[in-house]
Amino acid sequence: VNLSTNLAGFSYHQFASSSGGDLRFADESGYLPIPYEIDQWNTNGISSVWVNVPSLSTTNDFVWAYWGDPLATNPPDYTTNGAVWPNYDLVWHLEQSGFPYADSTLDYPALSGIAPVQTGGIVGEGQEFNGTTTFLDSGTVASLNNAFTLSAWVDISPAVNNIQTIWANQQGGFGSAGFSLFVNAYKTANGAVLLDTGDGASGSEISTAAGAVGFGKWHLVTAAINRSAATAAIYVDGVPEPIVSGGPGLVSDFVNNADLNFGRFTNSSLYFTGAIDEGRIYSGVEDSNWVWAEYLTVASNSVLESYSSVTRSAPSLSVNLAGGSVGFLWPASGVGYALYSATNLAPPVSWSSATGQVVWTNNQWQISLPPDSAGARYYRLQSQ
Repeated sequence: VNLSTNLAGFSYHQFASSSGGDLRFADESGYLPIPYEIDQWNTNGISSVWVNVPSLSTTNDFVWAYWGDPLATNPPDYTTNGAVWPNYDLVWHLEQSGFPYADSTLDYPALSGIAPVQTGGIVGEGQEFNGTTTFLDSGTVASLNNAFTLSAWVDISPAVNNIQTIWANQQGGFGSAGFSLFVNAYKTANGAVLLDTGDGASGSEISTAAGAVGFGKWHLVTAAINRSAATAAIYVDGVPEPIVSGGPGLVSDFVNNADLNFGRFTNSSLYFTGAIDEGRIYSGVEDSNWVWAEYLTVASNSVLESYSSVTRSAPSLSVNLAGGSVGFLWPASGVGYALYSATNLAPPVSWSSATGQVVWTNNQWQISLPPDSAGARYYRLQSQ
């Protein structure tokens, strides 16, 4: 979900927390909370939020987003405890500027390697890999079973002329124990996506056609792997790519539980050159609909989902005279409103911001002003 002033009626002033701590989501009933995780909160632009929607099966599935409660500015536990990502083994948003690179499932943060450089990603921030030294090490992903899906958004440098490794738990060399997912056949820049598997004695390499991945722009590369059946499906930008060489399948006993590198083979070879974002491992074989939705929600968010305008009930303003001061009060729902005044209501009315500091007290907003001897004055609340 992308929030910004591009949405009708939206303003960051409406939030009671400067970091979005009062943001909440609910299912279509409006009552059942659903987990979410803020990827990046940017009050000067687009804030990206990952939301675990209950279902996506019709043309009219929807959820509610709401905010502005001063009594609920602490994010719920589910925003950080991995609840947003059931059935995932690893989710790296790659927002950090150095180690550790957080895993949103909490299981496999990247604690070692050679840190890449933070750069603009496809969602918030990503990481720039230099092609010679930088990589991330997840350690051994012990939960990796016989069915799993590897994916990442990649923006490969147009200058490359060799293998661009995305995920690998094997050394370079055909038949090496483990698996690897990469772009470009050996010593080429053919843009094919390849998946290698090996058991240390025998190996298999399956490949898409050349040109599946273009360079210098973002692409989502996905490999859905069934080790038991010795099969795999490869997708680029949510679309299945035909396997044109290799196979007919994988090595069924390839090593899956071994030290896993992101951006190189494990023998310090065949590094990635360019930017990567949203590295993930799903625990199971993602089907084509799931992969398509993962692609479209990022690449064409406004195509996959639509946003209604923000609706708010205007708060009522009350006045309290006490101790020689005039107190103006309005309810909690009026977060993001400010007090304005005018000396007359004859068109065109000139409203100006009232002086004084708005405070939150006794579960309401309040501003206290000294007596005004300039004659009649009119006041109103105005949304910021």
